[in-house]
Amino acid sequence: MFRDEFYWEDEGYNEEEIRALILDRIEQREKKVKRAMARLGQSDVSQSTSREPIPDDIKLFVWQRDGGRCVKCGSQKNLEFDHIIPVSKGGSNTARNIQLLCEKCNRAKSANLF
Repeated sequence: MFRDEFYWEDEGYNEEEIRALILDRIEQREKKVKRAMARLGQSDVSQSTSREPIPDDIKLFVWQRDGGRCVKCGSQKNLEFDHIIPVSKGGSNTARNIQLLCEKCNRAKSANLF
């Protein structure tokens, strides 16, 4: 229990690490709600929240370069194109800034640079 909510983990984190992860999750949730609330006040949500999609030729290049596998764990399941430097932190849609990550590794990375 932390702040009247129940969290579960089984990855061997110590108490301080768990607290940090929970606080990070709470912060992400608060940011998500703020973004959603801000969208309610805008007349054209799609224009204000859309970002440039990764071009197909970049996706193909990255897929071939990374061998159709997650660059972190080698998995071939649930692969996603990930920005090494997140768009939210100034990253671009160039091949040098895109990598393949499985869903699990991508969620663990979130908007971080590692």
